[in-house]
Amino acid sequence: MDNVLRQQVIELENATRDDAAQIYTMAGKGTVRLDVEWFGSACLTVCQLVAGNAGLNSLWGIGVNEAVTKEMLDSLVGRLNELEVTCSLHLAPVPGGDQVRRMLLERGFMPAGKFAMLRYADPRVWRMPEDESAIGVRKLVAGETILFARLNAEGFGRSGPDSEIARSVIGRMSRAAGVDAYIAWIGDEAVGEAMMIRRETSAGLYNASTLPLWRKRGIHTALTRRRLSDAVQAGAQLIYCRALLGSDAQRNLERNGFEAAYSSEQLVRPIGKLAERGREGKRKLAANKLWF
Repeated sequence: MDNVLRQQVIELENATRDDAAQIYTMAGKGTVRLDVEWFGSACLTVCQLVAGNAGLNSLWGIGVNEAVTKEMLDSLVGRLNELEVTCSLHLAPVPGGDQVRRMLLERGFMPAGKFAMLRYADPRVWRMPEDESAIGVRKLVAGETILFARLNAEGFGRSGPDSEIARSVIGRMSRAAGVDAYIAWIGDEAVGEAMMIRRETSAGLYNASTLPLWRKRGIHTALTRRRLSDAVQAGAQLIYCRALLGSDAQRNLERNGFEAAYSSEQLVRPIGKLAERGREGKRKLAANKLWF
């Protein structure tokens, strides 16, 4: 691995890890318990009442700052079994990555997709393009938390026994310190939502979704441009986003000035009946992501 790629991985994976730790810490107090636990410099974020939703239980930064050992992974798996939760992670290009992947597979993790990590090329040259569309994007205002959570659930197609808990959690996250939540409107119709997490001089773009009936109308682009504009105005020097590799979301981001830094592989460790489903369970979990 060359030094440029290595530094990109360290900077971006640590940024997303710190974003996750921040939002779980700030939104952690409530009926549904959110916890942050550390395995070396890797961060485990846990929603303890949600066993089936791997997007709510994730490990961040594995192998980025230190070598991954069997003992570390055994400790992680033991904790996941104790909590009785699924877990997802993104394995970025790290030293010894092939060996880390083998050890994860041996411990019940399954491949669930490839993602692109993108960063905005140069925030100093950002200018909001002229937009003649009817799409308006504004920040969440008082009384819109339930609406925001509904848009998130319907946009990502989330259903099942965990969906109500997920709505509650995403609502709390939308109000957490350091989080900017947005709703896209066409007239009086709310059609999409997105988040941005700000920390000092960085900004991560997360969780953009559009209601199925309103897709292919530029809503994702409008949400991206508004968040980019706000991030630049806030002084962000590092702006980043993760998207499914080869997806419309990745193409939209690249059309708006983002560049792919590297790709990562999502791995998911299901439990119970989900584990018995094999590949079917893996697809269900991969599609049930919360904000990555």
